[in-house]
Amino acid sequence: MKVIQSSITKVAKEMGIDEHAIDQRKAFLEFGQDDIARLINIHASLSEYHQEFIDHFYEHILSFEKIRQFLPETINVKQLKKTQLAYFKKLSKGSYEWDYVLDRLQVGLAHQQINLNIEWYIGAYRKYISLLLNYFDSLSGSDCQQSTQAIDSLVKIIFFDMGLAIDTYVFQKNKEIITLKQDLDNLIQGVDGFIWEFDVVRYNYVYVSQQSETMLGYSQNQWVNNPDFQHQIVYPDDKKLMKLAFNNAIFRENNQQIEYRIIIKNGTILWVNERITIVKNDDGEITHLRGLILDINKRKEYEMQLAYMAAYDKLTGLSNRAGFEKQLIVDIAHAKKTGNSTAILFLDLDGFKYINDSLGHAAGDQLLQTIGQRIKDILREQDFAARFGGDEFCLILVDINEDLLLVNITEHLLKILEQPTRISNQDIFPRVSIGIAMYPQDGESSEQLLQCADSAMYAAKEEGKHRFVFYNEEMTLLAAQRLTMENDLRQALIAEEFELYYQPQIEVNSGKLVAVEALIRWHHPIKGMIPPDQFIPVAEKIGLIIPLGQWVLKRACQQIAEWHKSSIKVDRVAVNISSSHFCDSSFSESVKTAIKASGIKACNLELEITEEVVQTNDSILRNFHEIKNLGVSIAVDDFGTGYSCLSSLAQLPIDCLKIDKAFIQKMLTDTNYLTIVATVIAMSRALGFSVVAEGVESRDQVIYLQSVSCSMIQGYYFSKPVTADRIQKLVNRNYFQLEE
Repeated sequence: MKVIQSSITKVAKEMGIDEHAIDQRKAFLEFGQDDIARLINIHASLSEYHQEFIDHFYEHILSFEKIRQFLPETINVKQLKKTQLAYFKKLSKGSYEWDYVLDRLQVGLAHQQINLNIEWYIGAYRKYISLLLNYFDSLSGSDCQQSTQAIDSLVKIIFFDMGLAIDTYVFQKNKEIITLKQDLDNLIQGVDGFIWEFDVVRYNYVYVSQQSETMLGYSQNQWVNNPDFQHQIVYPDDKKLMKLAFNNAIFRENNQQIEYRIIIKNGTILWVNERITIVKNDDGEITHLRGLILDINKRKEYEMQLAYMAAYDKLTGLSNRAGFEKQLIVDIAHAKKTGNSTAILFLDLDGFKYINDSLGHAAGDQLLQTIGQRIKDILREQDFAARFGGDEFCLILVDINEDLLLVNITEHLLKILEQPTRISNQDIFPRVSIGIAMYPQDGESSEQLLQCADSAMYAAKEEGKHRFVFYNEEMTLLAAQRLTMENDLRQALIAEEFELYYQPQIEVNSGKLVAVEALIRWHHPIKGMIPPDQFIPVAEKIGLIIPLGQWVLKRACQQIAEWHKSSIKVDRVAVNISSSHFCDSSFSESVKTAIKASGIKACNLELEITEEVVQTNDSILRNFHEIKNLGVSIAVDDFGTGYSCLSSLAQLPIDCLKIDKAFIQKMLTDTNYLTIVATVIAMSRALGFSVVAEGVESRDQVIYLQSVSCSMIQGYYFSKPVTADRIQKLVNRNYFQLEE
């Protein structure tokens, strides 16, 4: 009971009802001590009729279906009559202090909570008074004045009760309205937006929600006091759009939805979505506009980010291929209109794969970023550049009316790009091959121009790299041939159209064939024998070098096993391995599998790598040691033609250096080459390496190499590469005695 009373007291406080307020109400009703005395005086007599009152009262109210619906099923009429009887007795009992007030408030709240409308509540009081009047003469005697005064006092207390009941209804409705408003405010605050209402007839804002100030920084009064305020804060480029939307809403009577920008109070730009709804009166005339303005800045930023990602290369900040092709269409249209020429420059980094493989992808990315920035720095304002992916870039140079201008720009581009850059504690000198195609001379569509520029770029590589070449028609034929070779090469790997040839390696001390180098040959079913210098670069480009290398490795191991079974003494077979293999984490396992499957010893296999692989990273170094742990020897092929770092040679578990044939062939005619050969051999002995001299073609070369203690000799002087079945005839010869 105390809990209920405490709760009702809290409600009374929220309603603004206290003892002072009750006293004011009683004073206004002129309800005083005389009234209390009169009610007490008739209390005993009135109690005799209460039960009869109640029977008539409930007979009346229960005749209405609406009233019966409000009565809980768990409460029977007898209980209700008992409760009502207690209330009737309180009316004349004479105690109307604070507890009485709380009790009436509780009853009023209960009736309101069961949705008993106030008109039924007041009607019940009316019935009670009407019934009471029928008995009043017998209650007050024949004294008319006393009777009138008693009725007056009773009516006062009834109206006092009715006032409290009405208060509970008003309070509850106000509370619902406040709750609804709070819910609406919370809903609005829960979204990044605000609402407004505009009176079209009076031409002014009648409402702007508080969130407008939070979102935009402008006060509500600025909107209400200035009917053009919204138009004034719209971003200038979007004013026309917003004005059109409002006009469509008013004159075409269509709800509108637009996205535009607003300049908020701090001066920054905010993207918003505005939904404008028309409001009509009973005559169908537009009287108001209502709007909901939502903050869509984050969404717009995300959309712009997606658009940027769709059109730009994240690594370099240049356009990507899709963006480039769109721009090329625009520039071709411009060239058609002006009659000027447009040049397409297709750039490809020379040797980028080796930088990626040897120094790692992070170093490769750094180089690409450097190239991209240098291209940005030297481009004219009207030109355009993109990264196509990998190490390919493409430029559009517009309004090129003189060949000399184009040549000067391209030469300057080459000079800027070849400047050294420090990456991974090494100076890298970028080299770039550039193919140039011209509109309209070489093609009129973007596809034609790109294809021509791409063909010219390949021609630049074939002519020696780090240069530029203008497109000509022969390049289209060469490009088609390259594509045909790519397709044929894929088919050749499936059909195993390859064969290994073997070139002897002669030991200087004994003059005997002790090892061979395995060299791949391609027997094309139509074109015949295709040399490796034609198809190996293509295999590298299209990603077939790893499966092709695995086939060579497997076949070479099988062949030396077959020789050993036939008592053909070949101690070792050397296999050329691409840098791609050493960057493959599973390569050492492939080597192990090939050795195990063939049954040879690991020392019977030697892997030849290029100098680029010597530029170590963690992956390459791990493969080096894993292969060495198997017992396989490693040789550096074509030594002297790359950019080996001597510190790397000292760190890696290398067994042999193969001096490139260019040094061997010139050493007897050029003292510089002679010195290089002698120095390499001396250095190798100091580091514990064996040395193979490649490309030996004369007896004089052999004699000199013997004099400087070269370990092994290989070249046409002894034998060209031959098929496996001819090795048996070459094994038992003493090659140094043949000329004596």
